[in-house]
Amino acid sequence: MIINLISTTKRTSSLILLFLLLINSSALGQEQMERIPSSDLIFLYETLIKEHPKLHLVRHREAFDSLYNETQKGFGDLDRTGAIMEMMKLVASLNDGHTSIARAWDENTNFRRLPLRLYWFSEGIYISRIDEKFDEYLGMKIIKISSTPIEAVIKLAMPYIHGDNDMTVKDVLPSRLGQFDFLIGLGLSNSDNSISLTLLDDTQKEHTLIIQASDLDKSTNMLSARSEKITPPLYLSNFDLNYWYSYLVPEKIMYFQFNAVAEIENNSFKEFVDELFNAIDSLQVEKLVIDIRNNNGGDNTILKPLIHALIRCDKINKKGSLFTITGRLTFSAAVSLTTELEKHTETIFVGEPTAASPNHYGETELRELPSSGIKFLYSSQFWQGSLPWDDRPWIEPAIKVHESFNDYKNGRDLALEKIVKF
Repeated sequence: MIINLISTTKRTSSLILLFLLLINSSALGQEQMERIPSSDLIFLYETLIKEHPKLHLVRHREAFDSLYNETQKGFGDLDRTGAIMEMMKLVASLNDGHTSIARAWDENTNFRRLPLRLYWFSEGIYISRIDEKFDEYLGMKIIKISSTPIEAVIKLAMPYIHGDNDMTVKDVLPSRLGQFDFLIGLGLSNSDNSISLTLLDDTQKEHTLIIQASDLDKSTNMLSARSEKITPPLYLSNFDLNYWYSYLVPEKIMYFQFNAVAEIENNSFKEFVDELFNAIDSLQVEKLVIDIRNNNGGDNTILKPLIHALIRCDKINKKGSLFTITGRLTFSAAVSLTTELEKHTETIFVGEPTAASPNHYGETELRELPSSGIKFLYSSQFWQGSLPWDDRPWIEPAIKVHESFNDYKNGRDLALEKIVKF
C-alpha cells in the first residue's frame, strides 16, 4: 500500500506539473500572438515606398530608409504597444496628414481611450469634454500627465504625430493624448488601466484626477465645457451639414458654412451654389463669409461652380466684401479650395492657418497589415494647386484668430466678430 501511495502521488505531481507547463505555454503563446511580427513592418515599408509619391524623391527616401533600418532592430522583441508606436513614428516621419496608422476608429489597434476629449486652445490643452462622472474637472487645463509637465509630454509625443504642419499637429496630438495605450507607449504610466492628471482650474488651483481607461466601444455620457445655457455660435450650430447658409440681417452678411467637400443627396453642390448666389443677388448683402474652419476635405472636383460664381459676382468679389475663415481642420480638398480662392478671388482669410500647404500629398488609400489587421492610410497622389516653387507650409490668414478656452466656453466666435467689424 505504501508503494502504491507513493506511485500515485508521483503520478499526480507529474500531472500537475504537466498542467502548469501547458498553462504557461498557452500564456506564452497568447503573448506571442499579441505581438506584431516584423512581417507587418516590412509590409508597411514596402507599401509606402512603392505607393507614396513623396518616397519617389531621393532626398525623402534616404531619410525614410534610415529610420526604417533603425526601426527594424529589435522590432520583433517589442510588445504590441511598443511595435505600434514604432510604426507610428516611421509613418509620422513623412510629415503628411493623409498618411497615418493606428487611428482611434481602428478596433484592431485596440488602443483604449480615456473618457475625456482634449483640445489645444491658445492658453494650452484643456478638457473640453468628459464623462459625467468627472464633471467637476470639466474645462480644466492639463499641466501634468503622471509627474511629467505637459510641455515635456508634447515634446515626447511629437515624433509619433502625423501631420503636414503645426496646425494638423494641434488637432491630432490632443486626440492621441486621450489614448491610454499611447500614453503607456510614451512611458507615462506603469498602471494597467489608470493614469494621473494634474489639472488647473480657472482660479489657478491644482487638482489631481486619477482616471481609468475604457474600451473602444464603451459608451459614456460626455459633458461639454461649452455651457448649454448659451446659444452655440453659427460655426457649431449645423456641424453635421455639408453645406448651408444663413443671412444675417442687421449685419447684411451672407454666412455660408462649408463643412465637407461632398455632395448632399437631392441638393447637389452646383444647385446649392446657384441658390446661394440667387439669394445674394436678391438681398442687401454687403459681405459673404465662407466658413471652412471645420472642413476636413472630400472631393475637390465639385468645387468649380463656387469658384466660377465668385469670379462672376462683382457685388461680392472685391476687397472687404469676401472673407474666408480657415482653421486647423481646413485640410485636403478644403485646402485646394483655399488655394483656388487665393488665386482667383479677392477674399480675405481670417482665423488659423490651413492644415496643409497649397501643394500637398493626398488622394488617400486604405490598407491593412496582414498579420495584426491594423489599418493604415497613405497618400497616392501629389496635388499641385499652386506654383511649383510654392513651399509655404500653409495659407496664412491676413486676420489671425486663435481660439481661447474662454471664447469656446462662452460661445464666442471671435473670427466672425472681426469680420463684422471690418
